[in-house]
Amino acid sequence: MVNATHITEEVRFESEEEIKDRYTEVNFESEKVKGAGVPVISTGRTAYVDDSEASTFVVGASGSGKTRKVLMPYTFSCIRKNENLIIHDPKGEINKYMYRDLEKEGYKVIVLDYRRPLRGDRYNPLEYPSKLYREGNTSRAAEMFQAFGETMFSDRKSEKDPYWNLTASSYLTGLSLLQAELLPEKECTINHLYDLHIQGDKKYGCSKYIKEFYCRPGAKESSSYKLAAPAINAPNDTQGGLYSVYTSCLTPFILNEDIMDATANSTFDVRDLVEKKCAIFIITKDEGSVYNKLISANIDQIYERLIDIAEEEYDGRLPRRINFILDEFGNLAEINNMQGKITAGRSRNIRWLIVCQNMEQLNLLYGDKGASIIFGNCANIVYLYSTDIKLLQRISAMCGLYSDELTGARHPLMSMDHLRYLNKDKGEVLLLLERARPFVGYLPDISAYPLSPTQHVNVSERKRQTLTPIDFQEIVNKQKREQMAEKRAEDERNEPVIPPEDIDKMIAEIDRKIAELEEEEREEKKRAQIHKKSNSKGKKANSRNNKHELKDDDSGDEKS
Repeated sequence: MVNATHITEEVRFESEEEIKDRYTEVNFESEKVKGAGVPVISTGRTAYVDDSEASTFVVGASGSGKTRKVLMPYTFSCIRKNENLIIHDPKGEINKYMYRDLEKEGYKVIVLDYRRPLRGDRYNPLEYPSKLYREGNTSRAAEMFQAFGETMFSDRKSEKDPYWNLTASSYLTGLSLLQAELLPEKECTINHLYDLHIQGDKKYGCSKYIKEFYCRPGAKESSSYKLAAPAINAPNDTQGGLYSVYTSCLTPFILNEDIMDATANSTFDVRDLVEKKCAIFIITKDEGSVYNKLISANIDQIYERLIDIAEEEYDGRLPRRINFILDEFGNLAEINNMQGKITAGRSRNIRWLIVCQNMEQLNLLYGDKGASIIFGNCANIVYLYSTDIKLLQRISAMCGLYSDELTGARHPLMSMDHLRYLNKDKGEVLLLLERARPFVGYLPDISAYPLSPTQHVNVSERKRQTLTPIDFQEIVNKQKREQMAEKRAEDERNEPVIPPEDIDKMIAEIDRKIAELEEEEREEKKRAQIHKKSNSKGKKANSRNNKHELKDDDSGDEKS
């Protein structure tokens, strides 16, 4: 039987006293704090935070204070508790605010700067899967290559005709496996993935180099061929369209030499997030970028590697909590299975803080259903401001209805009008936290917290790395030469062995045949000599006859 109090209890806001009883108090002026998470009540010097494993969805229109009132204080608390961070940081502002505290706490700070790609660290998303492939874990490598391909083509999805996107993505996965087969993992790059396609599509007689590569015995049973074959063997017109989709996807990375360098190798190991105090900042253009799909691919791969480490080494749960903090989440490309990552990460000691301007951004990326699931899988919702009617309706419904004591009429606890007019200057926000009633809190700006931002972060510039070129045509030519050498060797091995007695007979037969040929040659010479003499006699007789004729002619002339 359901407890009666659950039926008759009124719908109301959580009180401040209840919040303080439920959540962890932290004093930011002390060196260490007991909790880290989304601030619920805060003065800047002290705060009550949600230290649970719940992921948080922060939504508010541009200028509503999402980053400075929620995200930065959340990040600050994580640093003070020595939790690890992967932060999507448009413009690099979060890094500037947290840099000194990270240094003070002894963090290893990794910066992937896609605004100025020659600064900071490198990360090559093809290196680790290639390493797995070369170690024999081909299935996991194929999964990671496929995830990379799906993310890279995610901005080209078409519900009406998905063939082009799916086939080009499959082709990329196939070439990634081929690249891992041919090259050391350190040389498996996006640049070489492009070159492999261009060189493979060149003519080899009446064929193509990529087709000739797969002509060797057993090659067409490989996963790389099976994935690439629909594009390799497509009719000319169709193939042209597929290759156009493929190259246009990779072209932005090939045109920018700085981006090529930033993806040439990896200067850090994801394992650092498990074994050390570590923070990764992914700095991007807040106005959007063609490299957003690369950033999403990196985030996806870092998460998957952490899951693998948790499962293989720590019985499914990481020893140090990892926080994915994604500002301007709606500007990123679609991340594979984001819905599942939020729920699966919880049991692995991984939390997500997702910051978005509105639900329409997510609807465009993940579809209405996918966006709704992402929103619903985040146990905590922090709302600041929006004009999105559907979002306002949903949040108002989540707050519930209360009954008027006089009339008994039911009204929204937080009406849509109330949601539209939260006081920004006072830092008024609505928090819908896991297993708690709605709470309207007042969160100060990050400037109220005891940290010292810096205007200059010491991120050194790298020297551009020289890339080792790939020569796929020579690889194919060498393969052909080796195949011919093997065939010659096999032919020699397959020649029959002749017994000694047969050899004697064969020699005797050869001698006899030679003698016959020599005899025939002598006879031929005799006949030739006789014929020559006969011709000589004939010529002399003809000469005498000619002389007599001339004399007769002369005598006739004299008589006349």
